[in-house]
Formats: sequence, C-alpha cells, structure tokens
Amino acid sequence: MYATMQKQPTMLDLANMIQGLADQFSGLNNEFKGLKTEFQGLRTEFEGLSNKVDQNSASIESLHETVRFIQDNAATKDDLQEVKKELTAEINRVESSLTAEIERVESILTVEINRIESSLTAEINRVDNNLLEHADYVVGVHKKYDTELAAVVSKQHRHETHIDNLHHYLGLKKRSS
Repeated sequence: MYATMQKQPTMLDLANMIQGLADQFSGLNNEFKGLKTEFQGLRTEFEGLSNKVDQNSASIESLHETVRFIQDNAATKDDLQEVKKELTAEINRVESSLTAEIERVESILTVEINRIESSLTAEINRVDNNLLEHADYVVGVHKKYDTELAAVVSKQHRHETHIDNLHHYLGLKKRSS
C-alpha cells in the first residue's frame, strides 16, 4: 500500500507549481504576443504582396490588350509574302512600261536626230556652195583686177617712158621719181 500511496503536495509544492504554471503562462503570453506581432508583420507583407499582385494583374491585363491588338492588327508572314508578291508584280509592270516608253522615246529621238542631221547636212552643203561661189567670184574679180592693174601699170610705164623721151628730146631736166 505504501507504493500506491502518493505523497500529498505541500503548500510550497503547490505554490511552486502555480509559480511554474504562471511562468509558463507568462512565457506562452509572451510567445503569443511575439506570434501576434509576427502575424501583423505577415499581414502587412501579405497586403504589400497583394498590392503587387494587383499591379502585376493590371500590367498583365495591359500586356494582354497589347497582344490582342498585335494579333488583330499585325501582318503575318503570309500577309507579308502576299504583299511582297504584289509589289514585285507591280515593279515588274512599271519596269516593263518604262522600258517600252524608253524604247518609244529613243525611236522618236532617233528619227528626229536623223531629220536634224539631214537638215544640217543640206544647210552645210548650201553654205559650202555659197562660200565656193563667193570664193570663185572673189578670185574672178581679183584676176580681173590683177589684169587691169597690169594693163594700167604697163600703160603708165609706157607713158612715163614716153614723157622721159619727151624730156630728153626737149632737153628738159629729168623729173624725179
């Protein structure tokens, strides 16, 4: 029976136990206050994260709008290939048209150049003929002038000889030439 008998706690034991429980309760209270402070820090951090999530959601929504706009309005590779084919065809058409126009203008210019060349050749020939005629005329006049001059010189020489002979015959002094 001795073994089953428990020792009855004394007042001091009870006071120590109560003090232990009070210390435990105070520790738990302090721990609870720490947890409460930590919880408030987590709440603040969560609110910050929530604000960031809201901001990111707005950014993501803006990004979605941009992507939708690009999808609706951007050209695809096939669209660009089609435009490239159309532009190539248009360039070839314009090039062909310009080549034909250049050939037409060259033809017109060739005809006009040939006409002007013929006209200039005829004018040059006419001027050449006029120059030759004038040269022939001047040569002819010059020949007549030379002939008349030679006749006048000869006649003058004869008259001077005749005058000299008269001076000699009359016994006059010879004149100075």
